Amino acid sequence: LRDPAFTRILLVTLPEATPVHEAAALQEDLRRARIEPFAWVINQSLAATVTASPLLQQRARNERAQVEDVATRHATQFAVVAVQKAERTDLRSLVTATGKTEAQRKVDLSANVMGQIVNLAVREGDAVKKGDFLLQIAPIQRRAPAVRAQESLKALFSHRGASGAQAEEANKSFERAERSFKDQIIPQADVDRARASFEAADANWKAVERRIEQSRANLAGARDELSKTKMLSPIDGVITALPVEEGEVAVIGTMNNPGTKLMTISDMGTVEAVMEVDETDIPSVKVGQTAEVRIDAFGERKFEGVVTEVGSSPIASASGGNFE
Repeated sequence: LRDPAFTRILLVTLPEATPVHEAAALQEDLRRARIEPFAWVINQSLAATVTASPLLQQRARNERAQVEDVATRHATQFAVVAVQKAERTDLRSLVTATGKTEAQRKVDLSANVMGQIVNLAVREGDAVKKGDFLLQIAPIQRRAPAVRAQESLKALFSHRGASGAQAEEANKSFERAERSFKDQIIPQADVDRARASFEAADANWKAVERRIEQSRANLAGARDELSKTKMLSPIDGVITALPVEEGEVAVIGTMNNPGTKLMTISDMGTVEAVMEVDETDIPSVKVGQTAEVRIDAFGERKFEGVVTEVGSSPIASASGGNFE
């Protein structure tokens, strides 16, 4: 209470002799305790209004002496709250909360492959477009499997040609054996051997075809792993966080380890304020309500906003349950 930077005490009184005297006595008690009131508030004042009633005009004249007494003897600063005419008006329920502002759309980029960052092309604060080059992770370990898969596929293509030729030759031999058997030139056993040779050659050719498909899948996987070493921007935005440096080793995430966060790209076209609202106030907050946002960096400037989402899960905190 004694720290004016932490607590400001207001003395509230009516513009009448007794309330002013009691407030002045309270102020002396506070000063003896080394607590200095910040200001006085004179409430329900008729002196600050314009009235046509003779009775109220007399009361206003009597109040001026009390207001003058407060201004000259007791308060270094004060405010007068005028009496207003009773009328119907809309009631506004205000909910005050603190939080943080952030882009409504942002992307946290993490490493998909492990390796050393060999080229970092952006800095924090840079504007990027979708598809722009961001960084390169050492591709050597990922390029070798891709090359092996490609060479293996080439070898299988050559093997397929040889297997196809063998299957075609075995088919012709089988057809000749069948004709010779019909002409009673060769026995049934020779026909069976020709048929077996053809079926084996045909099965070998089909097996090569399946190995080619498998090798193509391996090559596609290796190329995909290689492509992950080169990171491109997924959206238009601004680099709002860049916790890594060139030369650091990026680690992929596991079950208990989120992995290396490379950077954050934020689309600053739409900014939202994520507020922590006390659980006693959250029932009063509805989607579509208007909001007034103040940002420390902009001083007293106010920004108009609209409530777009109300969280349903509490945020655990030391002071109690809050909601986003």
